[in-house]
Amino acid sequence: MSELFTEILVDPESHAKLTRASDAQLDALRAALTDGGARRRDVGELPASVEGAWLTPDGKHAFVDVDGFPSLLAEERIELDPPID
Repeated sequence: MSELFTEILVDPESHAKLTRASDAQLDALRAALTDGGARRRDVGELPASVEGAWLTPDGKHAFVDVDGFPSLLAEERIELDPPID
């Protein structure tokens, strides 16, 4: 993915800059998805697997990659409790 593209990724509501999740953060996200520490804002179905994700600076929200690109729909944002460091 282009560096320019990744520099402009922001949360569609807060406009906070998003950063690509590290391997450790992806592991924490996967654990949250299976342990009940994550939910979709629209209460829709959570992804069965996650290959990549983008996090808000506070670690409270994640946007997962779909077919190699981040899904930046506010309704599909994953809310995390507790946040991911």
